[in-house]
Amino acid sequence: MTTTQKRLVLDTNTLISAFTNEKSVSASFFRQVRHTHQLLASSDTVAELLRVIQKPKFDKKFIGREESRKRLIFEYIDLAAFPEITQISTDCRDPDDNIFLSIALSGGADFIISGDLDLRVLNPYHGVRILTIREYAEENGLIL
Repeated sequence: MTTTQKRLVLDTNTLISAFTNEKSVSASFFRQVRHTHQLLASSDTVAELLRVIQKPKFDKKFIGREESRKRLIFEYIDLAAFPEITQISTDCRDPDDNIFLSIALSGGADFIISGDLDLRVLNPYHGVRILTIREYAEENGLIL
């Protein structure tokens, strides 16, 4: 029996938490889904990730491992699929979060993983479920 990989969009906060704290719930989640699920990204979501992770407030998280900040981004880019953006969403009350809705719709995502209330209030969004890490883990048997 073959199973279809679930297609996930991870929001920036989920990825930042995973990349800046190796012991976080986000990091545990990311380690488990990175090779068992199809992660979806776009040039816009990666640009936001790069902009945020380069903020000075995260410098202290990478002391002694400056190169790992860049390496994590490149690894994520290598893991993710970049479908063509064919559907543009403008439905989120925070316009900056529309990029996650657009990639989810365009890439046929099953889930958006986010704790952002601006996104979560839309759950489900055109058939795409928007769950927190813990909700997704509980439903799918992941151990955090």
